[in-house]
Amino acid sequence: MDTEAATSYRHGPAGRAIRELPPAAFAFVMATGIISAGARALGPAWLSRLLLAVATAGFLVLAAMLTIRLVRFPARALADLRSPDQTFGYFTVVAGIDVLGVRLGRV
Repeated sequence: MDTEAATSYRHGPAGRAIRELPPAAFAFVMATGIISAGARALGPAWLSRLLLAVATAGFLVLAAMLTIRLVRFPARALADLRSPDQTFGYFTVVAGIDVLGVRLGRV
């Protein structure tokens, strides 16, 4: 068993979730932020605030997971960065931060 697999096995489901975190996971933050902004403009304010809270919480959890993944499983993260099928998923990090920032700017 390689070192990364042994580490994720020792840390149980949380370790495996962090090791296997897809680069495009921040699409959740991006999409939730977009719907929150739409609800702010057109829909009920309570829904917009709820979705903003969900997007913010999702961002914080995913940012922590990505940071841990970069520290604990750098080879895995680098492999995703080098993979043509996975690398564009990292753009969702930037897009999610942008959408969330724009939405937070209009609280």
